[in-house]
Amino acid sequence: MNETFITKLGDHRGGKRIWIEGKRLVNAGFEAGVMYQRDWTPNTLTLTLLYEDDIVTSKPSLVSAKGDKPIIDITGQRVANHFPNCDKVSVTYEQGVITIKGIPNA
Repeated sequence: MNETFITKLGDHRGGKRIWIEGKRLVNAGFEAGVMYQRDWTPNTLTLTLLYEDDIVTSKPSLVSAKGDKPIIDITGQRVANHFPNCDKVSVTYEQGVITIKGIPNA
């Protein structure tokens, strides 16, 4: 499985929001209640599933849900600072990993 989709960065209280949900998350293993780690590198945010024996290098995050639909909602000024001059991001789903890259405005 390796799928890439383009999505808009939303606005949230003066910052930006990355909102991803649904079957693409499930297909990549990101079901409601599982833990994942965020790794911020220049123009890229990588979400990696955490397993029982994994070494955690940053504060883990939890996949939330609305009903039975999993949701990852990343908000705040850090998103805006990390993806400056971007209104859209590409989101690539692979088993156990989601890679989010900024798409500079034209």
